[in-house]
Amino acid sequence: MKEESVFLLFLFSVFFNPPYVCEGGFDSSLWFETDELIAQGIDSYNISEGLYLPSEVVWFRFPTEETVEVNWTLIVKLIRVDVEPLTVYEKNMTIVKVRPPGLQYPVRLPDDVPAKYRFGVIKSDHVKGTKGTLISTIEVKEFSQLIDAVITIDKEEYHYCEDIIFTIRNIGRFPIEMSHSYRIDKWKDGEWMKVSPAVKAVPVDIGYTLKLGKKYSHTIDVSERYNCLTEGRYRVNKRDLNLTAEFRVIRSDEPELVKIQREVHLKRILKPVYKVLFFLIPAAIIGILFIHRRRSPVKPRARPW
Repeated sequence: MKEESVFLLFLFSVFFNPPYVCEGGFDSSLWFETDELIAQGIDSYNISEGLYLPSEVVWFRFPTEETVEVNWTLIVKLIRVDVEPLTVYEKNMTIVKVRPPGLQYPVRLPDDVPAKYRFGVIKSDHVKGTKGTLISTIEVKEFSQLIDAVITIDKEEYHYCEDIIFTIRNIGRFPIEMSHSYRIDKWKDGEWMKVSPAVKAVPVDIGYTLKLGKKYSHTIDVSERYNCLTEGRYRVNKRDLNLTAEFRVIRSDEPELVKIQREVHLKRILKPVYKVLFFLIPAAIIGILFIHRRRSPVKPRARPW
């Protein structure tokens, strides 16, 4: 009995899904054929649910901030349901005392993938004379299947030379390894065709890690990279993540188009000038300081007495 109580107070695992949180105690007649969850009472229980990797740990928890004297019988079950129903784990135990941080019972998932399980706990409270069930659904998939990201763009319609901003958000459970590369495709003759860049740049593809809940944004300089786009249907294509976002390029009014083209030409003229000035101005400052130092008279050193 004492060994079981110590085991149940095992420290939190660092890898776990956000659980079902159930404000209340067990008070339902549910069994493992249902996805529903019912809980009533004054206590708080939670159980892991959702997507997991093979061999990850799932949990049943009853948190408490103080020691609680109880008289419970717990039955913990993990049943595989995507094949012929099979009980892969079952444990019966009696709990008489729960110490802070609370009762925490881990169950390690099998190596099978893909797989779907019902994970549940049946609790009998011999003091209150109640019995209830807490159930969740666990799905086990390969790591590549758990990568979850979305791509969005700042607008649905653009003019010929407008910059395009796309954003990628990591909404999954794991960091995403991605590249900075992308391409633009155009819908033509019933299929997506790659739009070739006007400027042939040396491909430098640096890896990037997109952490959980974070986002990555990039601005496409359409006027420089593609020499503007013609009217039609397009998409931003992130092939390494298998993500796409569609947009349209629409016809601009003649005065507006002339203004955009003028800005583009001015930008192309000034860009090399800016590059030259970027290196020339610091070099000039260093040269002036060097010449000034050479022309400054050297003060004679005072001789010691």
